[in-house]
Amino acid sequence: MRKRVCFGLILLACIPSLIWGQEDAQGFKGTPWGSDIHQLAGFVPVKEFRDYRICLRKEEIPIVEGVEVEEIRYDFYKDKFYAVTVRFNGYNNFRLLLDTMQRRYGTGEERTKYMEEYEWSSNELIINLKYSDSQRSGSLEYQFKPIFDQITRDENCCTP
Repeated sequence: MRKRVCFGLILLACIPSLIWGQEDAQGFKGTPWGSDIHQLAGFVPVKEFRDYRICLRKEEIPIVEGVEVEEIRYDFYKDKFYAVTVRFNGYNNFRLLLDTMQRRYGTGEERTKYMEEYEWSSNELIINLKYSDSQRSGSLEYQFKPIFDQITRDENCCTP
C-alpha cells in the first residue's frame, strides 16, 4: 500500500511537467507549431524579408512562465509558425526561467561563452535560454524542428 501511495505522489508531482512539455511540443501559448499565419488572428507583422515574417500578437500580456517579459516575437517561414523569441530583463527573471526550464526538461546543455546559455532539444523542439550579465538582458527561444530543418535544407539547396 505504501508503495502505491508513494508512486501516486510521484506521478502527481510529474503531471505538470508532462502537461507543459506536451504544450510546448504542440505549440506556444495556444498557437500550434506549423500553423498558417492566414488562419490565425491577432498577429501583426513588424518585419518581413524573403520568406520570413516576424510578428507581435495584438494585446498580448507579456508574461511567459510567470515572468513579465519585454517582448514576445513570433516567427513565420513561408507563412508557417516555427519560432518564438521572448526578450526579458534582469538576472532574477533569467533565474526564474532557468529554474522552470530545468524542472521541465532537465539540466540542459550549458553553452557558456560570453554569456550564460542553455539548450534543450527533442525531436520536435529546440529551446535556448541566454543571458548577458553585461547587458542585464536575455532571451528564451523556441524553434520548431521540422520547419527549422526545412529552412536549413532550403538555404543549403540554393546558396552558391
